[in-house]
Amino acid sequence: MSELPGSAFRLDPELVSALVQDRLDDAGRATLADEVARLLPFHWELPHPVIADLVAVTGHLGGDEALLRWLDGYAGRPQLTARLFRVINLLDHWSAVASVVH
Repeated sequence: MSELPGSAFRLDPELVSALVQDRLDDAGRATLADEVARLLPFHWELPHPVIADLVAVTGHLGGDEALLRWLDGYAGRPQLTARLFRVINLLDHWSAVASVVH
């Protein structure tokens, strides 16, 4: 199995900065949404600077659920990622209910 290049685990800092400053255009938002969707499944393994950028994006959008709503607004990988994370969250919720598990 080949290793992914370090650049595969990053968000474009200019896009992150522009989003946080409310000056990112629609094309930039779509690009950033795709970058976020590519990284989100690896959130536990990301380097600290990338996590900081992801936290900045998530915070600016209004939290985890707002991030998923934002991703869901972009077709392709962002929409798929958002919907998969909702299914995962639902499974996590119900697997924590003892009467469901037993």
